[in-house]
Parts: sequence; C-alpha cells; structure tokens
Amino acid sequence: MKKAVCCILALLTAVVLMTPNSFAAQGIDEAKVKAAFLAEGNSMQCITELNGDTKLDAAGLTRLPALLVICEAIDGGALDMERTVSVSKAASQIKGPTAFIEAGESITVEKLLKAAIIISAGDAIYALAEVLSGSDTAFCEQLNARMAELGIDVSFSSCIGAGSAMSARQLALIGSKLMGSESFKKYSGIYLDSIMHENGKETQLANPNKLVRWYQGCSGIATGSSESAGYCGVFSVERGGSWVIGVVLGAKTSDERFEAAKSMLEYGLSSCRTLRVASKGDVIKENVPVLGGNTAYINLVAAEDVVLLMTQGEAEPQKNVRPDETICAPIKAGDALGKLVIEDSLGNELMSVDIVSDRDVEVASFFDYIIAAMRMWVEPKRSAA
Repeated sequence: MKKAVCCILALLTAVVLMTPNSFAAQGIDEAKVKAAFLAEGNSMQCITELNGDTKLDAAGLTRLPALLVICEAIDGGALDMERTVSVSKAASQIKGPTAFIEAGESITVEKLLKAAIIISAGDAIYALAEVLSGSDTAFCEQLNARMAELGIDVSFSSCIGAGSAMSARQLALIGSKLMGSESFKKYSGIYLDSIMHENGKETQLANPNKLVRWYQGCSGIATGSSESAGYCGVFSVERGGSWVIGVVLGAKTSDERFEAAKSMLEYGLSSCRTLRVASKGDVIKENVPVLGGNTAYINLVAAEDVVLLMTQGEAEPQKNVRPDETICAPIKAGDALGKLVIEDSLGNELMSVDIVSDRDVEVASFFDYIIAAMRMWVEPKRSAA
C-alpha cells in the first residue's frame, strides 16, 4: 500500500512538472523576457503583466523621462523649435546612440528633437536639457519633480538616466504621456530620416524600433539594449479604436524582444476592447439647479476622459449619474459636484469620475433677485399674449 501511494505521488509530481504554468502571464512568454507590462493607453488599466513593478536596468529607455519633460516644454511654448543652440562639450561626449553632434556646433532645437526621438540620441537629449534648464543638474531637478507628479519613485542624477532602474509599469506610464505630446508624435512614427549639420555632413536616423516599420498601428516609442539589461522596448499601438502601451525588458536577443512584444500586443488587441464612455468636458447632466446663485442652472461635465477596458463580448456597462443633492453658490468652473459611476450589468462599480461645473456662479445679489422677480412676472404675461 505504501509503495502504491509513493507511485501515485511520483506520477502527480511528474504531471505538474510537465504541465505549463497555469498562472503564467497571459500573452507573455516568460522564457523570453525578465519583465513585461501591457496596458490600455488612456486609462493605464493593466491587461497583462509579468514582474511589472520590479525595477530593472532598462538600458536606453531611461532616457524617456527626460524626453517627456523636453517635449512637454516644447508643447507648452517654453522651448522654440526654431531656436538655434550651441552644443556643449559635455553633450557631445555622451555615449550610446548618438547624432554625432560636435562641441560648439550650432543646430536647431527641431533637429535635436528629431534625433532624440527617432534614435534616442543621448547627445541630442543632453543638449536639449541644457538649453531648457541651463545645466544637467538644474534639468534633473525639473525632471525629478515631474516624476514625483506622476507617482514614479525614481530619482535621476543625469538627464540620460544612466544607472537608474525602472519598472515596466513606470515605463508604460511614461510612454503613455509621451504619446500625448504633439512634438513627440511628430517624429515617433518615422522609420528613416536624417539631419544636416552646419558643416555639411549628414547623419542618418534609422529607427531601431522595427515595429514602427512593419507592425500595423505601431507609432513608437523606443528601444534600448545593453549587456546588463538585455534587449528592451516600449511600444505604442493603435488599432480598431483601441490603444495599448506595451513594455518588454530583458529579452536575450533583439528578435526575441520584438517577438515577445508582438505576442503580447496581439493578445491585448484580440482579447480586449476600449470603450470611451465620455470625454473630458462632455455634458453629463444638463440644467442642474443652483441655490442662491446669479445663474439658476449649470451643466455638469466630465472632469476627465472616461475610458473603460473591456473583454471582447462583454456586456455594455451602465452609467449612473450622481450629482450632489444640494448645489449652492458660489461655484467655480471645475468644482466637483457629483460622480459619474460606471457599473457592470450586475450593478458592480467598475470606475467613477468627478462631474464638475461648466461655469462660475456668483452668489446672487439683491439686484439679481429683483431681475429674477421681474422675469417671473413678465414671462407669464408674454405667454398669455
């Protein structure tokens, strides 16, 4: 009997060892990458992940946070694309992917940005950081402040990010923000381009992200590799009304990086769909009464985009509008005055967003009450006539 029990246990052990890991991250080949993360691009809702919060060496992808700060500065008008800058010696000596910019060379912000985005050129990123903030040290203060705003607990001592470890989830968030930048999107989907230097030499810019060239809907974002980090990448794909951001870290070869990314992206795009319930500023509830105001009614609008990640075939969610019971003046445009709650078919809450006033409302004055009384008296007479 004892011998029979041992045989059964041995057989069960063999079956477990031969069976694929049932807890494996869906759409991710764990044998090919150290970490991976896939999310819906607007809401950053996770679709699938493997070690998504583990901070790892990410090679050149640690240049993306600096690029985000630079692109946001350009979008906001703090840095003019036509501005000509003189490249410092420190910028010209940055190793890794390079635009071959020489110390003292005069070059436009636009050319530097093109090289920074298409090939993650370290010399271009460093030069842009210096012109934006005056020095690498000052720029890092701005960079770290922006990371803190995003909830990313990584401290940078150089705009290039050398030596900084980041998680796949953090890189996905950076990627999402970059794809919201008009200056970044201007070049992120370009596979081959060039810049001309003032001495007449030309630098070819060949995007190392092969998915930009042949994977439908891919418009960025960046790749990187090193001996310690392996092959890494952040990818943005829009297809069929859905937008996903995928990150792979620590692949053994370049081909395995792209194959792992493709497999994960295909899983997300085929198994999930994106539903835009509302866009920021959409009117959610009209003509909501205001007590004691110089305006009798306001509209309540969505405070932000409401994007829901759903599985294919899942029933449409329900919208439940819950304004505050009593709304009194004074009110400022943007004041939160209730919630838009999204529920599944069983009434379970999936997500909620603030609904806010679409205008300012001041406290009504005595004169406002007189005008209101006159209107109430005149309007019935007009109706009778």
